[in-house]
Amino acid sequence: MDLRLFIPADVEVSLKNVEKDVKNIVYTQDGQYFFMYGRIATIAAKGIAAGELPPFYIVGVDVDLAKRRAWYHPEGPENEAYLAFFLEELLPAVEKLFPLPEHGLRRLLAGDSLGGTVSYQLALTRPDLFQGLIGLSTLFTDHLLEMLATKGQSLRHLKLFQYVGREEQAVETPLGTIDFLSQHRASRAILEPYLTRGHFVEKNGTHTWGAWQNILPEALHTIFQDTV
Repeated sequence: MDLRLFIPADVEVSLKNVEKDVKNIVYTQDGQYFFMYGRIATIAAKGIAAGELPPFYIVGVDVDLAKRRAWYHPEGPENEAYLAFFLEELLPAVEKLFPLPEHGLRRLLAGDSLGGTVSYQLALTRPDLFQGLIGLSTLFTDHLLEMLATKGQSLRHLKLFQYVGREEQAVETPLGTIDFLSQHRASRAILEPYLTRGHFVEKNGTHTWGAWQNILPEALHTIFQDTV
């Protein structure tokens, strides 16, 4: 499995300052697409240079498209193995190189569509590890909605930015036609009573990287608000 890494420019010069200067890592599913189509590294670099965002790392976890459903879907045959890999192997390996502080907003997840699904799974499985989540047009399966209904209170500490496009009411996917807008609203009804730092955003947009790239600056600025 390939990883993509964004390191803030000033930290690139002097890694001895890692622990002091950089307090956050954003882990993205569909890593190659967040970097290529979402332009998340460019957005982060501009925000950091302008003093609008704190220095933070981005770790993009590339996906094998042939295994995307197997890894990311709660009913996928390799979903449990992917969760275990992410929590037990990936995080310790990355954070051995780039240590994080013990407290505060330090470890965040980001995912689009089915990548949002597995991001929520990770946050629900280990709520003690993750303090923030960016969900872009998340696929809320019945299984995930049930998890939110039974375990949602464990996320009350979470800083959340959840986005959906208003034109996502009948999206053709390999899993069939999906109403992402209704799913977004159903999850919001479950989560909003618990979350004091939840941002649920609906805007004109389709189920595409064009829409997600446009919303990413707002998502990052919202998540990192009051941390600069």
